[in-house]
This record gives sequence, C-alpha cells and structure tokens, in this order.
Amino acid sequence: VNHARIVQVYRFVFRTKWLMVFFVTTTHRIINIIEDGKCIIKAFKLLLNRAGIISHLTYGKVRGVDSVWCTVLINDKYYNTDLYEDDLGTQYGDNKLHGVITHAFMNVSDDAISSTHTGKSELIPKCTDGETYYYLKGLISTNANMTEKLIDEQLINFVKYKKQCIEVFCDYTPNSSDVENYVYRHFELLYPEYECTATLIHPKEGVNAYSVHVDYSLKDK
Repeated sequence: VNHARIVQVYRFVFRTKWLMVFFVTTTHRIINIIEDGKCIIKAFKLLLNRAGIISHLTYGKVRGVDSVWCTVLINDKYYNTDLYEDDLGTQYGDNKLHGVITHAFMNVSDDAISSTHTGKSELIPKCTDGETYYYLKGLISTNANMTEKLIDEQLINFVKYKKQCIEVFCDYTPNSSDVENYVYRHFELLYPEYECTATLIHPKEGVNAYSVHVDYSLKDK
C-alpha cells in the first residue's frame, strides 16, 4: 500500500514541481529559493507525511555536491528515493536521457546508488534490500503483454493532464512498430475525437528506459 501511495505522490510532485517550490518556500520560509531541487524534495516529504508514510530527509552528497533526498518506509523496509535526480534528463551512468524519467533513483537500496550518493548520516535507517522495489512491483516490463498493460495504465487521463510521453522500463528490446501501433490504436479507442501519432524513442546503450512520444490533436469536424 505504501508503495502505491509513494508512486502517486511522486507523480503529483513531478506534475506540479514549480508549485511545490513556491509552497515549501512560502510555508517554511526557505531563503535559498534558487536551490529548487531541495525544495522539491522537502515538498515530497511533507506530502508523504500527509499520506501517512514514514520518511526521513536524508542529507549527504550527490556526485560530490551537498544535496538531500528521502528515505521512505515500505513494508517494514527502507528505500532511497531522490526525485531531483530522477527528474527529466537525469544522469544515468554515462548516459543522459533527455525527456525520459529513468526511475533509477526511486525506492532503491544504499548499494544501488552508492556510486552517486554518499555521506549519508548513520542516524538515518539503512536501505539494505538488494533489489529495486520499483522493479519488484512489476513496473518494469519483461514481455510485450506487460508493456501493453503499462501503456494502458499511462493512457488513462493522458489528454486531461496534457501528457506527451509514456515511459516504460523494459528488460527486453521492444519492437518499435508493434509498440507504436498499439499506442495509436488504444489512444484512439480512449479518445475517438483525437488523432495521434506515436514514436518509440530507444534509449542510449546501457539504459532500459523507453519513451513513447505521442503527438495528438482534435480531428477536423
């Protein structure tokens, strides 16, 4: 249950992150508004608290620079979650994915982010689960049927929230035309008043985050 709530809060903060900066700055009188990444993390923690989820602000260094992320409790185990690093264009190893949220820093162990996140206080609970919780919850696809299911979930309210991209982690190489045709068909079933085109963007080598860019407009009457 906590994982589902965290994902909901996570996605809400992504959609409204500049509002979150304003909210935290005005509510808690943070002077250094220019450090918007820290404001977003603090907003995330405030919303987690409202949702009844135990979390800790975790201060340390990310790639040698002072930073902050969250340590969250899921099913009696703690995980690291860093929204700022997970944001669009986040650095993933030697790759930079523009326009794709990689989720490389969502609900992961200390070991999983040890190459980027250091200096975590001994007072903060350790995150020792050896697998990525985001992965274990079936949010990474291992076959075409699972990819289609993840696409269906993201197409809901797609137009309402003015989305343009669908992000899917895949442990295999999906067929571009199959994915694009599936998105096209199901988009028009959900939104018959619109026409669309879908383009699968393959990630750089070593990263399994795929993005489907969807262009859509109202059909001519």
